[in-house]
Amino acid sequence: MIGKKERVLLVAWLVINLAIGLWIVQDYGLSYDESNYYRYADYSLEAYKSFFGRLYEPDYAPANLQFYGPGFILIVNSLLRVLRWLPFELFEFDVWHYAYFVSFQLTGLCLYALTRRWFSRWTAWAVLVLFVTQPILWGHAFINPKDIPFMFFFAFSVWTGFRLVDSFGVETASFSIKVFLSDFMNRWRPLDPRKKRNFLFWAAFILVGLAFSRRLANFTIESVIKFFYAAEPDSWAGNLMANYAEQLSSIPVQDYVNKAQTLYARFDFVLFILAFMVIGVYFFSLLTDSSVADQVKHSWRKFVAQLNRQIILDFLHQIFTALITPKVILAGVVLGLTTAVRILGPLAGIILILYLWIQIRQKSFPIVIAYLLWAGLITYLTWPFLWLAPITHFFESLRVMFNFPWQGRVLFNGEYYHAFEVPASYIPVLLNIQLTEVFIILWYLGFGLFVWQLFRREIKVDLLLYIGLGFLIPVIALIVFQSALYDNFRQLLFLLPAMFLFGAFILEAIFKKIQRNWLRLVLILVFVIPGLNAILRLHPYQYIYYNVFVGGVEGASCCYELDYWRTSMRELALAVNEIAEPGEKVVFKGASVMIIDSYFHPELVVEKYQDASYDLNGEYDYALLHPRYEEDEYFYPDAEVIVTVELDGVVLGVVKKVTGQRLR
Repeated sequence: MIGKKERVLLVAWLVINLAIGLWIVQDYGLSYDESNYYRYADYSLEAYKSFFGRLYEPDYAPANLQFYGPGFILIVNSLLRVLRWLPFELFEFDVWHYAYFVSFQLTGLCLYALTRRWFSRWTAWAVLVLFVTQPILWGHAFINPKDIPFMFFFAFSVWTGFRLVDSFGVETASFSIKVFLSDFMNRWRPLDPRKKRNFLFWAAFILVGLAFSRRLANFTIESVIKFFYAAEPDSWAGNLMANYAEQLSSIPVQDYVNKAQTLYARFDFVLFILAFMVIGVYFFSLLTDSSVADQVKHSWRKFVAQLNRQIILDFLHQIFTALITPKVILAGVVLGLTTAVRILGPLAGIILILYLWIQIRQKSFPIVIAYLLWAGLITYLTWPFLWLAPITHFFESLRVMFNFPWQGRVLFNGEYYHAFEVPASYIPVLLNIQLTEVFIILWYLGFGLFVWQLFRREIKVDLLLYIGLGFLIPVIALIVFQSALYDNFRQLLFLLPAMFLFGAFILEAIFKKIQRNWLRLVLILVFVIPGLNAILRLHPYQYIYYNVFVGGVEGASCCYELDYWRTSMRELALAVNEIAEPGEKVVFKGASVMIIDSYFHPELVVEKYQDASYDLNGEYDYALLHPRYEEDEYFYPDAEVIVTVELDGVVLGVVKKVTGQRLR
């Protein structure tokens, strides 16, 4: 339990951080994605005039943003409309940025509360301070309208769910692999040797067969794709290929082969899962000496025998009681908002449902139903895209998010990849080089201690569920499924709170050895110095942080993404305001019009490269260019660079004097 003194310290911590955020929020530029997101907020709020789509079908959003839930931005947009009535001028983009920062700080409080469930006060403080002083998180906290709010709602949803289970007063169950293996051996030894040999043979046969089938399938896919690619245009194969590949002549055959093999790998993974399920069912039947079908039949007969009108009425009464229970309402509402921020929100609900089942078994059924009803209602009310076809549109959003149609290229380890082709090392490498060195070391030590405790001692089930389903299993699934990833690992920020709990294992062991509180405090300060130093040094571009394992920002500049959201455009625009004369023309590449217009002097003519009204060869005076995809070198190669935004020896953006210069 968190005591009164702890609460006071946490409130003080929050107030100090919020004051710092308020002081520096205006230093952060708009990120590439933000302009459309703010339009989406307006569209979503206006959609309610359609009376949930009953009067007319609302215009959901620009681009494909309707597949993202607008739960968080509806709250901020409503607040912003109230603030517009106040008698002072405010820069609305700073209000949005501050809202993201507030949600980041609240994530830290949720992480503290979750850590205190299983570890000491000192460990919880160390985890909180380490988390909040991660430069990459601090940077994203001001510019990321999607992933930072979702990180908060996901952590908050898990915390409210655990608090709901706590209200039943049942002691939390524990799990140990040692106990599990002991029970397994007691069941395995007495089995008929012939049955054991049969099981091992068929399990090996299935797995080896699947392993060979992958190689055979990849070879077959490559041969088939190359056959159709090389077919004559007027042949049946050529016509078929032309129907499904409109840009056939401009895309290498290997790109088609890689994409087809990637899509098959996802299907192949499903086959592996099914194979493991078959083996598991066979194994379960072997250990229990009865088939699964027999057990299901027995359970069904028992259920039917007990079923009567009174039991049904009692069950419905339990659901109604749960529906009006404050903690069920809170947990359901938070899960609904979480889902209405990102489609992966139900994962937090799965963690709670499994924990409920483990703790109170059949008694959890009415609570789960009430919990899901509240979550479904809130998701529906706060996501206009769902109004006319809730189930169909929900699964459509799920499909789009898992196969997101991002067309850009990803710079990783010095090579460019399509988003669906990033190597399996993409997530592990980025996690190791974009979090502070101290935390990475603590994570590996903590993970080792976690595994040791799992085998030698017991770990609370709620902790195991959170770090398993809240970090380990999703990361493994993303790697195996080869999901489309880009912009480094920003889409996975919601997994980081659970990742930080692995560090808590080793921190708890360290603090048990250190008895003096002042030494504990000094140790925490030592742990956070690298993060604080980077936050100050990289301001306001902390999200480009890389640690010393890859040579810092300078070492990463040739091989990994840096300012991929082009927030440096703000600083470039303000520099042009100082040197340009009224009426001069400015062209820019790699940002939205809304981002640039909000910073430029109104007397300048500012246009996007793709929408140029004048001749790009000589009629513009200044060009704002970004180094992503080497645009700063490709466009106006002979023009003079008059302004440079630079950090740690790395160029983030340039302004060129382009009067009379050719575009390329």
